Amino acid sequence: MLSFVFSRALEENIEPDYVRRFIRRRNLLAARQRLGSRLIRLAQSASDAFMRSHLHARAVDVLARAIEIEPLAEDLHRRLIEALIRAGRRAEAVAAYRRCEQLLGRVLGERPSPDTERAADELRARPQMPVKR
Repeated sequence: MLSFVFSRALEENIEPDYVRRFIRRRNLLAARQRLGSRLIRLAQSASDAFMRSHLHARAVDVLARAIEIEPLAEDLHRRLIEALIRAGRRAEAVAAYRRCEQLLGRVLGERPSPDTERAADELRARPQMPVKR
């Protein structure tokens, strides 16, 4: 790939600085993708551990922060919805599902995956708790 870039640059009389910037930008994007993947795996592991320990609010915090950095990671959205359900925060879970659905539709032109839809179905199946007065 790099040899193609350099040979093309020579053919087109493109400045070497431009080629260096192109390569640097490409390397930065690759590093960003690797870090994003690591963040997703770390958030998944941490939220799993918190959920197993019934620390649902901690799982919610971890997942919400990870989604701020990787907003298109649908698995994080699904896990957030599930953690909010377990934490008894139904209204927030509904809002999280709607945000996920809108984001995927707007940015990717996709519907949520069957796993995310199942989390939403679980949410719909749970009765809303009456407000204590």
